[in-house]
Amino acid sequence: MIKALIVDDEKNTRDSLREFVSWRAMGVGSVETAKNGLAALEMALREMPDLLLTDIRMPKMNGIELAAKIRELSPDCQIIFLSGYADKEYLKEAIHLKAVSYIEKPLDVKEIEAVIMKAITESRSRQASRLAASKRFYLGFEKQVDKALLVDASVGVRLRQYLHADDRDKAIALVRETAQAAGYSQDPDTNRVKSLFYQMLQIVGDTARDLGTSPGPDHDSRSHLAWQRVEAACTLLELADSVIEDIERHFSAIAEKDSTGRKLYLITNYIREHYADPALSTQSIANHVHFSHTYLCAFFKKHAGTTVNAYITEVRMEKAKQLLREGRLKQYEIAQALGYTDANYFTTLFKKHTGVTPARYMEKYYL
Repeated sequence: MIKALIVDDEKNTRDSLREFVSWRAMGVGSVETAKNGLAALEMALREMPDLLLTDIRMPKMNGIELAAKIRELSPDCQIIFLSGYADKEYLKEAIHLKAVSYIEKPLDVKEIEAVIMKAITESRSRQASRLAASKRFYLGFEKQVDKALLVDASVGVRLRQYLHADDRDKAIALVRETAQAAGYSQDPDTNRVKSLFYQMLQIVGDTARDLGTSPGPDHDSRSHLAWQRVEAACTLLELADSVIEDIERHFSAIAEKDSTGRKLYLITNYIREHYADPALSTQSIANHVHFSHTYLCAFFKKHAGTTVNAYITEVRMEKAKQLLREGRLKQYEIAQALGYTDANYFTTLFKKHTGVTPARYMEKYYL
């Protein structure tokens, strides 16, 4: 999830950027704001942003100072400067700090969105380059290490690949082959063998955590538990079975999660395709996905964290914002396009959802 931080001493600018930029559509899941550089730095120290949009002239700490400190802490943070002053010295500083862009006020939403997309694209490109470099380093490293250590490293890499590729059979086969290669008749009380199976338990646990199939304890606690299990094993067969148990548990959780995901997709996709239908209701959705009305409401609340009706309203309000920004339809026409037969009800609902009326929203959109 990409995290963004907006820093400006003008509240209207902060609110407008947060409200009118299509953050979710660009893959940004978290957008925080701060009114000066010092407050922003405190927030960044708690949770470093991937994307920083900052004004330059602010009290307590200006944008250049803030960006320099964040650049020290996080070299990969993408920086965009916002300023009402075309100052050459600021431009030089922006270049020195490798900013993605330097945008002069008044701000244009489409220009900002284009710059943000550029920043996100560059960030993903850097991540891909680092991954490729890491793989090249690993391949070069393999040629130099001891053959026994190479086997251990290869097992770990392959196991991680199989788990991420959802290939249960290959993952289990790899564990059995590894145990067989070590020899079932051997006493597992050797550091190398124990270390190898400990590594495999760690990989399964970390992968399950990363993919959300096991909430489980933190990394340190998982490491301790994995070592306890390795120490408790009396034979190689027991070590192998311990890893296989975890793999089976992981893939069972994936199957259950996928089933839940498919059900959620059916519901949310139907709502997004039929939000304009005045007859859209929890009952019509239940009929479409072949759930009872009670089960639909309980299931959606549990797994989506909100009610079906609240989600319908959220989808309609997001579409309303889009139509208001486009400016082609009158308010009553927008209400009809969203499935509302009463324009006044739409206005009331929009204000409740956004804090402003549709008319006021239009005024705020043009920064």
